[in-house]
Amino acid sequence: MWAFCLTSVRKQWKRIALMQTNREDVSSRYKEIRLPFPKSEEYAYEVSLGFQDYFKSIAESKQQFISLLENSKFSYIPNIMRVNSIAEDLDIDE
Repeated sequence: MWAFCLTSVRKQWKRIALMQTNREDVSSRYKEIRLPFPKSEEYAYEVSLGFQDYFKSIAESKQQFISLLENSKFSYIPNIMRVNSIAEDLDIDE
């Protein structure tokens, strides 16, 4: 995620996406995107740590929220409760 948010990478995506009338059809041109290669694994970990912390905290907050809803005496719309099982459906490990 860190690499995809870099300005140089976003500009590349903008160029690719503007070639089409819709972003769903970029065909194989996505292969033209060049991501920076980190100096080392340690460097990559260090520069992306803020992103990791941010998204992990969102996931933890979301899980706490779902737990709160599940343990509530009230009934909520299914969309809110569904968030909890999306990762399970995709078979994503933490």
